[in-house]
Amino acid sequence: MENATVFPDFNSSVMFEGFLTDNSSVNSTVCPENVWDPTHATTVFWTNSVIGFGFIIFGICGNALSIIVLSRERPLTTTSILLQGVAVSDSLYLLSNLFYVVFIGINKYTGQIRWYLRALHPLLMPYVKPLMYISQQASVWLIVLVTLDRHYVITNPIQAATNPRTKRTQLKVVAVFFLTIAYNIPHFFELDLVPCKYPDGENGHIMMISELGNSMVYFLVYGIGFYFITMYIVPMLILAIVNMKLIWTLRRAAKQRVNLAEVKGKSGRDDVTFVLVVVVFVFVACQTPDFLLQIYYFELVI
Repeated sequence: MENATVFPDFNSSVMFEGFLTDNSSVNSTVCPENVWDPTHATTVFWTNSVIGFGFIIFGICGNALSIIVLSRERPLTTTSILLQGVAVSDSLYLLSNLFYVVFIGINKYTGQIRWYLRALHPLLMPYVKPLMYISQQASVWLIVLVTLDRHYVITNPIQAATNPRTKRTQLKVVAVFFLTIAYNIPHFFELDLVPCKYPDGENGHIMMISELGNSMVYFLVYGIGFYFITMYIVPMLILAIVNMKLIWTLRRAAKQRVNLAEVKGKSGRDDVTFVLVVVVFVFVACQTPDFLLQIYYFELVI
């Protein structure tokens, strides 16, 4: 098994996550090969291909069940529509990670699925990585919409009950996906594919960081600045303010209840709001280290 862990890679020794960062160090006609040591291969296999794969399958199945349950809810509510959008974006993110990290670990540890790394992986990455950014950003802003929606329902219960707003909410979900796709178009131009030939005569491609991806201006302005604003500062600020208002509203409503009948009449709606508040706090806790990892990633590439 240890011999299999040092199976030659299609990547260069000058690389980060499979993307060549120094064009001058690569012979454009020969696919460079990279060897992983057994310890590294074993670690990547168990973390990415075993544990990571388990989380991916669990998440996709959970999101699928959520979509099925929420789509059957009658009457259809704005919250269920938004949560279905979150489930779709999360599933796309998990699916993109399946191609991005899982299969590489399997190859490095077992020496199998060589055809995928040589034939498909280089061709998919210019589209898989942008899909990761698109789905992640869509999830962020859909969570923001969920929070704003709950704030509206709690603070305007009569209007929310008489005006379902389902069509408008569906348009908002479509708009979020459309805008995130438009915003992340530059990510489709961060990689170049260069044809090459492996030592055994098989044709392949090298994934190389493009001129745009290597630009320091692009890194600072778009990769860090805009990312920080659109993925962290603005959405997290909105979530913090609205959630504080929601918590304050829930506490005030609890103090105003004077009998058990009122508690029973409102507990369902308040329970949903409380759960969503907790979800948002967990979301913020998970999103914070992601920004730090994003900075680390770009520093390595640039």
